[in-house]
Amino acid sequence: PDEAAVHRATGTVAAAEVARLAEALGIPGTPRTVDASWVVGDEDGPGALLKVTKQAPGTWTFARTTPVEPCEPGKMCANQSPPEADGQPVSEKAAKAAAVPVLKAVGQDDAALDAGQLMGDVRVVNADPKVDGLPTYGWSTGVQV
Repeated sequence: PDEAAVHRATGTVAAAEVARLAEALGIPGTPRTVDASWVVGDEDGPGALLKVTKQAPGTWTFARTTPVEPCEPGKMCANQSPPEADGQPVSEKAAKAAAVPVLKAVGQDDAALDAGQLMGDVRVVNADPKVDGLPTYGWSTGVQV
């Protein structure tokens, strides 16, 4: 382009990067290879599962299932039971606070945050990262709280 830099995702995602994200999500275990992805967690039973595509841009998904053990009070855990649903989403402030450790782990702690999206009683924090101090397009990370 004549007016702005373009950055394309290249390379691969390292196991250490996946381990850092898994730790931020409270998922125990070591990243292992399954097909073209890194996987941490339990695919077959209760707990949590993180999958990260090895090839850039490293698209990732995280799912939590039935809790397997209690979580330490005040600590974010992948296997923590959700609070009793009352039909009300958490506040935008609380959702952003919950998303911060995850965004920091993926290097998006300077991302612009928008917590206005609702999916029923789930609030979504959308983070738009910066590259070289400039905003990005199409690289949003959504964290459902």
